[in-house]
Amino acid sequence: MRNEVAICILFFLTTTSIVFAIGLRKNLKVIYSSNYYAKIINPDDYPGANEFEKLKNALIDVPPAGATIIVPPKVYEGSNLEIPSNVQIIGISGATFRLSNNATNPFIIIRTKNNIMIENILFDGNKENVFNLNSLLILIDHGSSNILIFNNTFTNFRNMAIATNYSKTNQDTNFIKIYNNNFYNGDGAAILLRGYYENETFFLKFIDVYQNILNNLSTNGKIGVAFASEVNISENLISFSESPLSGNIVIRGCENTLVVKNTIVYSKAIAGILIETSLLFPNKGVFIIEDNQVLNEIGRGFFITGNDGVEATIFLRKNLFRKNSGPDIEAIDVKAYVIGNIVDTPNDLLISSWTVAYNNHFTSAESARLFIFSRAR
Repeated sequence: MRNEVAICILFFLTTTSIVFAIGLRKNLKVIYSSNYYAKIINPDDYPGANEFEKLKNALIDVPPAGATIIVPPKVYEGSNLEIPSNVQIIGISGATFRLSNNATNPFIIIRTKNNIMIENILFDGNKENVFNLNSLLILIDHGSSNILIFNNTFTNFRNMAIATNYSKTNQDTNFIKIYNNNFYNGDGAAILLRGYYENETFFLKFIDVYQNILNNLSTNGKIGVAFASEVNISENLISFSESPLSGNIVIRGCENTLVVKNTIVYSKAIAGILIETSLLFPNKGVFIIEDNQVLNEIGRGFFITGNDGVEATIFLRKNLFRKNSGPDIEAIDVKAYVIGNIVDTPNDLLISSWTVAYNNHFTSAESARLFIFSRAR
């Protein structure tokens, strides 16, 4: 009878998490209403001392109704390029945006703008000649919305490739979609989206990061989201990337989050998937970590830190964690549901009595017992 009740409860919780996931994905859908094809712009048709100045003048000419800028296969070297609202930037194969030597600003800045698409551009961070910490490739500032960055390549960057401003604000930044981009041979974080949080309010909302590839990133090779509400990180591939002071996928102080179908292999971090929290910045709502694979990680597979600040309901379900140097799953003093995961040995499932664990599988021949860690309180 007790087993039947437990199974019914787990079925209810699983169904609840599935319904939540469907609802979150629906909320992340954005309709881009701008009439991008009202005007087609070619930077070659504009004056300028160099290709970058021509591109800058082309952007100034974007009408309020919107425009599409077709970028020829040339190198545009500079920084501090302000993007207007209602614009679609499409690169012809070979179109390259390169940070200029000793740049002190991002290449692209999106400041309080909306309805922007950036597609098929090669971003070159020029890390051999760029040293300022503010010199990233794309900065999304407060008050921006409906930002779509897809089918681009980011390489050779010293600092972050794509980031948000996380200083104090009363402006919402929302509906940021980053997908199908390739990040390689960089030092900084590929994607680091941090918001501002105050008085139970998140000012960064509706984040969708999926189907990106991160390869051979050193120092800070990760996807990170902090202080945001309604977050999806799905179907990304991270390989041969290092983030020794953090995780390869990092969530901190967020609300309602999906981490689904990501693959992390041959990388080095505190954990492949790391959830950070604290009393000041608790994680809230529902977290679903499902169908991920973390293999051959020099570190843990999955790790939750800052136990006393966890307010979220966490579902860790149907993940594969194998051949990692640390525990495959470490969730101490956390109210979580650990269901149907595959790990190497019972000793790789490091949980506490607060955690509900059911139907997890071990690849070793050891008996399928749980290793329970009880911290003195």
